Amino acid sequence: MAIDRKHKAFRFNKVMPIDANNLNFEQAVVRFLVLLHTKGKKITNTSREEFLYPEDLVDRIRIKRLHGIDRTSWDRYISRSACWEYEIVENGYKYNMTDLSASIGRVQLKKAKQLLARRRQIADAYFEKLRDCDFLTLPAYSEDHAWHLFIIRLVSQRLAITRNEFISKLMDMGIGTSVHFIPLHIMPYYRKRYGYQTEDFPVAYGNYNYSISLPIYPDLKPEDVNRIVESIKKIGYSARKKQYVAQS
Repeated sequence: MAIDRKHKAFRFNKVMPIDANNLNFEQAVVRFLVLLHTKGKKITNTSREEFLYPEDLVDRIRIKRLHGIDRTSWDRYISRSACWEYEIVENGYKYNMTDLSASIGRVQLKKAKQLLARRRQIADAYFEKLRDCDFLTLPAYSEDHAWHLFIIRLVSQRLAITRNEFISKLMDMGIGTSVHFIPLHIMPYYRKRYGYQTEDFPVAYGNYNYSISLPIYPDLKPEDVNRIVESIKKIGYSARKKQYVAQS
């Protein structure tokens, strides 16, 4: 596929022409995504057909293809703003699986047990090294957990800084973290469609406000885990409220 950014044109090989201006949005987005993901379809830039989509339609397709999120993955992970900060502005789909990703995934399946074992080692290290920190709570432990995420929750009553400030301080120390996940009821789309208010789901909102997802992936080295832990302790103990400092 080739994209003519000036004219918002998408060129395909051996496909039927579509006049996007004569389609409603759902028809246009479904046809566009089916073309991108049709098994065995050869999509090249040596096209004989061209599809012209209005600019606003292209922007909507870009948003709709991944949950209705207003930021692309590229933007989220290369910009200076927090990668986990985004808004859901539409009711979207999940069309981010490419053939290349599937091919890599098939190879990784052969190493699934090895990768899982390493994640569990890292999780065990976090449990061991962070268990005495009174300014955070650890996730519930389970021997058969996959540890796709390792989420700590800050004890806000003991800290003089917010979760976002904690994350920012970690970033200043060269440690990237994330937040999983932002509750749906505070997203613009769901607020507008269903009239949700922030206080409607206090447990979900409370967990979100104090959660931090720590780095956990098979290639994370023991020395990196130690540096992450020491950084968390340094920030947490230095940011404790005075009454809790006196108790330590």
